[in-house]
Amino acid sequence: MTSFFPPHPGGQELHVLELAEGLAGMGHDVTVVTSNVSRDDGPEPTDYRVVWLPSTRIASDAFTFGVWKALREAKPDVVHIHAPLCFIATQASMWAGNTPLVATYHGDYYKSSLFANMLRLLRNHLQLPYVLRNAGTVNALSENDRRIMTDYGVDPERIEIIYPGVDLAKFPVNEEAWRPNGKRILYVGRVVYEKGVKELITSFGALCQQEDDVELVIAGDGDALEDMKALARRSGLEDRVTFLGWLPHDEIIEQYGQAMVVVLPSFSEGMPYAVLEAMAAGRPVIATDVSGLKDVVDHQKSGLLYDVSDPDGLREAMLRLVTDPELCRQLGERARERCQASFGRQRWLEDTVMVYESVL
Repeated sequence: MTSFFPPHPGGQELHVLELAEGLAGMGHDVTVVTSNVSRDDGPEPTDYRVVWLPSTRIASDAFTFGVWKALREAKPDVVHIHAPLCFIATQASMWAGNTPLVATYHGDYYKSSLFANMLRLLRNHLQLPYVLRNAGTVNALSENDRRIMTDYGVDPERIEIIYPGVDLAKFPVNEEAWRPNGKRILYVGRVVYEKGVKELITSFGALCQQEDDVELVIAGDGDALEDMKALARRSGLEDRVTFLGWLPHDEIIEQYGQAMVVVLPSFSEGMPYAVLEAMAAGRPVIATDVSGLKDVVDHQKSGLLYDVSDPDGLREAMLRLVTDPELCRQLGERARERCQASFGRQRWLEDTVMVYESVL
């Protein structure tokens, strides 16, 4: 159960997609229940089922209709709900009956507005604690998420840390397929203020005062896209910053291969797929030292972390890597090795099945 599903962009959406495909590939009968907010006319998957429920978009969430009916028709052995986007998760918790519940907490994500802050209070004090306490087992994606859930009143004994996984076969690393296109810096993700895209463009402008052959590529769509394009124009960076908009996943993979460095300047994160995929592609990552990012990026070994409150730290990190190709290569190799060791897809799927079996 998830509020949104691809083609809706986002790490939680990709997480559920990869999980559905992987579990179905292992022979499990999988049904994804989600809102119809982003449903398109493309072909439906053949190895698992998607139930698109009538829905109303509410800020960064969706209120869905028909969850009870979907559960009755699917007759699942286990219901796996994904939070904190909680309306559908709350309904599933209420109407699952005696069906075992597993919840995965994806880290907090809220827009900065009065209405969003009101929803945040509702989630933090009512919805999210209700969902997490009703689940038989709660999956955390990072140590930071484990700490947050204990603050919500979840018994630490019920929390399992299960890192998501990446299919490394999609990221073959060789000199011909993965050759950086000059000093290209890549951002992949939603173009929203909470992701630090404004700070990235500002820091990149300062970098351009020191390096005249760097390029920034922004792959993604979002509410702040037009604002960020305007910022780039005002800063005189039209020829240095390229906005690709939303891209299919196979084209995103190509973008990793053409980048020298991948940057994620978010103010908060759960376990971002953009970072995991960059590491799988053998690319060094520059990221803020927040929440789940500290679980993934090993500072000065597989990437660089900087203080989220220090935008100049981002400029310094970018300058350090784009002027040192050998350091980029070393960090990228270690990033790939770390991804293989800790974030493999098969390990993730097997750990998830073990959790399902534990609640039956």
